Amino acid sequence: MNKLNKNFLAVAALMLLVFASCKDTVDYVAAPAVSESAAVVSFATTNKYKCELEPDAPTSIDIVVNREDASSALSLEVVFLKNESNIFQAPDVLNFAAGENTATLTISFPEAEIGVKYSYDVTFKEDEVNYYKGLPAAGGFIQRVKWDEVGTGVYIDGTISTVFGVDLIPVAVNIQKTTTTEGKTKYRFFDAYVPATAYVNALYGIYNGYPYINNSNVLEDNCVFILTETSQGWVYETSSMGMSMNPTAYGLFTLGTVYGVMSTNINTYPLGHYNKDINAVVFPLNSLYIHLALYQGGRSWAASENPTHLYLSMDDYIKANFGE
Repeated sequence: MNKLNKNFLAVAALMLLVFASCKDTVDYVAAPAVSESAAVVSFATTNKYKCELEPDAPTSIDIVVNREDASSALSLEVVFLKNESNIFQAPDVLNFAAGENTATLTISFPEAEIGVKYSYDVTFKEDEVNYYKGLPAAGGFIQRVKWDEVGTGVYIDGTISTVFGVDLIPVAVNIQKTTTTEGKTKYRFFDAYVPATAYVNALYGIYNGYPYINNSNVLEDNCVFILTETSQGWVYETSSMGMSMNPTAYGLFTLGTVYGVMSTNINTYPLGHYNKDINAVVFPLNSLYIHLALYQGGRSWAASENPTHLYLSMDDYIKANFGE
C-alpha cells in the first residue's frame, strides 16, 4: 500500500448503495406528527425502487412494508400518488397477519412497453405512515430494457493503481449495449474483477479476470458495470467491484464517477468521453473514485494516477496499444 496516504478524498456521510441494475432512493416529504394508532407503517429502505429490468423478467416488483406493533391483524388502503400512464397495478388493500411485522406489496406492470421509463409513487393514508422510521412512501421507476450484444472488449481499470500502485491489467469482458429513451447510449459489462484463471490472449497480456486476487478476495458475485452517455459526458454508475485486495482490512471495493456523487466540480472531476479514434469510452484522471468500505472507517480516492478504458473490441485495444 505504498500510495495509500496520497490523493485521498474523504467522504463525509456518504452511503454507497450498490446494485447491478436497480437504484435505491426515494425523495422525502415534510414529516407530520406520527399517529398514535397501531396502524403506523413505513417502507423498508432496502427495497429496490428504481429498476431496469430485462424484457423477459417478471413484470412486477415486491416492496416490503414494516410495522412495529404486530399485536393484531391489519389492513391498509393502498394509495397511488403517481401512476404514470396508469401502467401500475396493486391490490386495493395490503394485509398484515397478526404477529407479523412485515408485509409485501406487489406492484405489477404487465402492459409496460420495452424501452419506456414509467414512474410511480405509492403510500397509505397520511395518518398510517411513520415519517421517522423507514420511508413514508415508495417512489421510483421501472424500465424494461433490451440489451444487444456488442462482443468481447477490453477493460483497463485505473482506480486500483491509485491506492495500491499496481500495474494496469487488460481484462477481456463481454459488452452489451442499449439506447435510452433520450437517444443516449449505455454499455454494460460483467465480471471485470473476478480472479483471473488464464490468458484470453497471451501475446498481448489480456486476462480473463483480475490477476492480483484469488477466490479468498471475492465478496460478491455477478457484478455488473454500467456506463451511461449523458449530455455532459459519460457516467460510470456506482458499482460494487465484488472484491477486496484484503477483505478484513479494507472491506468491499466500489467505484463510480466522482462528479454528481462526491463533487459538483466537473472541471476538477470530469466525466468520461468516447474516443472514436480508439473506439473506447475513457474516464480521465480524477474522473472516477474507488471506495474501500473498511479502511479508516470507509475512505475514497479519486483515480489520479491512471485513466480507465473500456475498448469496445479486442482488436481496437490491440491496435491502439500495439499498432497492429
